[in-house]
Amino acid sequence: MRHHGEVLAPALPNLPVMTPSEPVEAATRTACQLTSELTRETARFLSLRLQRYADLELRLARSSGPMAPMDVFMDFSRQTMLDYTRELERLPFLWSRMSEDALLAMDAPRGTGRPPAIE
Repeated sequence: MRHHGEVLAPALPNLPVMTPSEPVEAATRTACQLTSELTRETARFLSLRLQRYADLELRLARSSGPMAPMDVFMDFSRQTMLDYTRELERLPFLWSRMSEDALLAMDAPRGTGRPPAIE
């Protein structure tokens, strides 16, 4: 029998308990992995381009004759176009690999969620 002013709550099914931090941890781990991979690839490409500029400077310093600097610049321009074209061709592969790795990381087993016991 219900008393006056008593509120009945609806019955809820027992659902498995998931800690609220698990999805956040997976998303953070994925974002960190993607950022790390992008940083590594960017550093690799920048290193390549800086080496090309250093080579240009050396070749210009060693060039002799009136047309030699123009030949050096033309070769540098051609190499620059090739470098950027190759990098653009690699991007779809890199993105697909990063996406695949990120999905695998989200499915990777996680720890128990409990901190280690201090003895």
